[in-house]
Amino acid sequence: MPTFSVSILTRNIILCFLTVPPKIIVAPEPKSGPVAMNARFSCEASGVSDPLIRWIHNGREVTETGRYTLQNNNDLIIATKPEDDGIVQCVAENEAGVQTANTKLTVRNCE
Repeated sequence: MPTFSVSILTRNIILCFLTVPPKIIVAPEPKSGPVAMNARFSCEASGVSDPLIRWIHNGREVTETGRYTLQNNNDLIIATKPEDDGIVQCVAENEAGVQTANTKLTVRNCE
């Protein structure tokens, strides 16, 4: 639901700001594959102001490190290891709220 905030700068100027909570419009899809694959997850959200996208993998917030790559388009790429098997979560957040979408990453050992 949209929310409005009003700021009165002077007697003659009133600014109104409309904020709309994030809505995930492209949710990450499940991935399955062998160890050492590059698993790519996509997430897109709408809202006012533009939502910030962040990622959580197995309960930990993802930061860009050697095996994790965060793309400019908000995609997450994981160069997988066996311990990566689990839940990947997209979090879209702005001043008006938060929405999340979860998916599964399944990593198989090659034998």
